[in-house]
Amino acid sequence: DLTTYDLDFQHRFPIGPANHVIWGLGYRNTRDVVVNAPSVAFLPAILDQNLYSMFAQDQIVLAPNLSYVLGTTLEHNDYTGWELQPNTRLQWSLTPAQSLWGAVSRAVRTPSRIDRDFFEPEPPRLQVLNGSEDFVSEKLIAYELGYRAELSNCLSGSLSTFYNTYTDLRSTSYTPLTVLPFYFANNLEGHTYGLEFSADYQVLDNWTLHGGYTLLREHLRVKPGQVDINDALNETADPKHQFSLRSSVDLPRALQFDATL
Repeated sequence: DLTTYDLDFQHRFPIGPANHVIWGLGYRNTRDVVVNAPSVAFLPAILDQNLYSMFAQDQIVLAPNLSYVLGTTLEHNDYTGWELQPNTRLQWSLTPAQSLWGAVSRAVRTPSRIDRDFFEPEPPRLQVLNGSEDFVSEKLIAYELGYRAELSNCLSGSLSTFYNTYTDLRSTSYTPLTVLPFYFANNLEGHTYGLEFSADYQVLDNWTLHGGYTLLREHLRVKPGQVDINDALNETADPKHQFSLRSSVDLPRALQFDATL
């Protein structure tokens, strides 16, 4: 059983004609109650956690067709303490129907109970796979560049590219002298890059087509001098190419017919 309580506060206000600020605070309390099995256990079986967060963002109008966003999120969790996640974004409206944007941001994936509190099998049996109290947050620096355009009254599209660098990704290591238990560590690093393309075509007033394509290339590796028994393959089991096509038709009598490939 997982019980979650959330409390959030947000406030927006302008600073002159060029700055639009939003800031906020958040608090989350979770109580996780697990009934352990002989083969798998989470210890402690009952865990109370608190997450505190605050954020601030300023959208700055640099020119009638140029805007800049600067912001950050600051969080405190019970596993790794304070985590800072800033972001910055610039958008340039080339014409009323075209815009170009770029962004740089930092994000983290904080440890889950599997990373820290997992035991297989339940102690005091000989462990095969464990979480680790030394597991830290996985870290990402993301660089993005995109273009959006309304090409005609019935056709619009967007193209975005990205380059991501990762550190402290999850690995599975082994105990030096006894080999077992295997345990989760942060022994992987690397980068990914790719692009995303999407387009919308208004075939008729009541019929819309949406197409999309994603390219993802992953280059992750084990840190020098470290170990991963899967040689980073667990973190690269994602498709390189993804295609999608969706059709949406508005029918009489308030009905809609959708099809997706």
